Amino acid sequence: MQTIRYLRTVRIKERLVGVALSRAIVLLLVLDTTVNMARGICDPLFWPCQGDPSRTAVSSKLEHTLGKHLVMVRYDNDNHNIHDEWVYNGAEIDSAKVVWARELDAEQNAKLFAYFKDREIWLVTPDTDNTYLEPYTPPGEPEGNSER
Repeated sequence: MQTIRYLRTVRIKERLVGVALSRAIVLLLVLDTTVNMARGICDPLFWPCQGDPSRTAVSSKLEHTLGKHLVMVRYDNDNHNIHDEWVYNGAEIDSAKVVWARELDAEQNAKLFAYFKDREIWLVTPDTDNTYLEPYTPPGEPEGNSER
């Protein structure tokens, strides 16, 4: 907006060409947005349009598995894209077949595990391998020694 504001002041030989340029920019932006909406084209980053298909695949796999599930999501804090969120649930969390939760510290995780004691606990790591689902293992422990 600031650029367009300053563009409006551009003059060539006493003519305010900046006004015409700023209007043209706004008109082209509106036209581009309208054409893309009509054609069903979404943001070029793709994931905002349809969501991450990996989360859907993991959720679908668990929906077709016996029992109730708690999925702990371990993000790579140094490399995580904040727009790629995996932790969201429906309104009825207690009755949901699959519940998603962000991995926290050991004390907070223990409280969560105690609350959802009737569920199988799983781990996904979307920043390293977002298609792999494994039984939960606390950070720093070798695989196979999962705690509840």
